[in-house]
Amino acid sequence: MDISAEIYEFLTKKFELSDKEVELYLYLLKNSPTTVLEAAEATGIKRPTVHANLETLLQKNLIKQVHKGQGSRRALFAEPPEKLAILMEQKKSELALAEKQLPSIIEKLSGLVKETQESNTNNMEVRYYHGKNEVRFIYEEASKAKEFRAYLNCKKLSNAFPNNPNKFIEVLEAREDMQMWEIVEDSLEARDYALKMPQTRYHCRIAPSEANLSVIDYMMFDDNVAIVNFNSSINGIMISDSNVYQNNKAIFEFIWRVLKPYKG
Repeated sequence: MDISAEIYEFLTKKFELSDKEVELYLYLLKNSPTTVLEAAEATGIKRPTVHANLETLLQKNLIKQVHKGQGSRRALFAEPPEKLAILMEQKKSELALAEKQLPSIIEKLSGLVKETQESNTNNMEVRYYHGKNEVRFIYEEASKAKEFRAYLNCKKLSNAFPNNPNKFIEVLEAREDMQMWEIVEDSLEARDYALKMPQTRYHCRIAPSEANLSVIDYMMFDDNVAIVNFNSSINGIMISDSNVYQNNKAIFEFIWRVLKPYKG
């Protein structure tokens, strides 16, 4: 394996950079300082794509930016390679913290299962939805809520329901009485979606890259817990029960406090 292949494999697997993030990071290492326009012209990558990927590199603390004066273009610098060691230690610390919190999470989840099993099934309503047309009913109900929480995989949702992200942006812009909290995967699609939301009533956390949000959407609203998933087809389930909702909400808020605020 030559050195370039070794670097590529390390950055994509250990730091989970995309191909274009790797290309731009390596370009900046050799050509700092530079601008978005200069990077786009040198690499042949479209300027909006360069901008989006540089934003994620900034979020991952692999590059930094400087504005030399009011109205001037920002200058972008790659962090020195030694910064990778610091970031790796941070990942280790975050993982160690997560391992300490895991017993508490397991206990809460076990309590949720036990309480659900012991709850009065006459008061619990479970509805199943098969196919896109039926699953859309879940989103229609969710859009009426005053408080909405969700674990969301934006990339998968955009593939399954291309219009859904824009629909919720429109709903939140129109509904001044609505508040949304979402934990999303670490992807360009998720960051773009979060940036488009009304910031005063939309609250977002980015899940760690090692956390795999396998479902498309896991929602909590109005004493309902709804899950949308995609295997061979799109299916959903909605559980209407106050105990189930409150327990899911409590776990969500616990995880929310652990994650760092997303600053778009």
